Amino acid sequence: MERLVGDGQQRSLMRARFRLGDLPWIRRAVYACAIRVGLNGGRAENLVVAVNEALTNSVQHGGGVGEVVLSCDPQRLVAEITDEGPGPTGPVPQEAPPVDAENGRGLWLIRELVDRVSVRRGPGQTTLRLEVALKSSPASG
Repeated sequence: MERLVGDGQQRSLMRARFRLGDLPWIRRAVYACAIRVGLNGGRAENLVVAVNEALTNSVQHGGGVGEVVLSCDPQRLVAEITDEGPGPTGPVPQEAPPVDAENGRGLWLIRELVDRVSVRRGPGQTTLRLEVALKSSPASG
């Protein structure tokens, strides 16, 4: 499915409902999509780790199930992970949590691995949006 968005084409690459047992095939599918749209191996692997962390958070904290959607336009690849959980209570951390903290590393790790992270909360659901630039720039390495 392709649709016009702003000044470029946005293409839907993948949409899937998931639960814990689905994570291995979703990781493989995310990697295949990332390579297909032009991310190099290292950046594609970083995206897979970030998406896996978000999926795992959804399973653990968001009701055990969720939906992942991958899309791209000429500038970026976007992964949106939606679940029925409340989502994080604060902003995406800019620094690593203290080594003795019991949790809080997931969102920080995701932020380290992708170019942009945002959280959207709606009635009964939370969506984590991860963006990776397709073309290298000073900001995206």
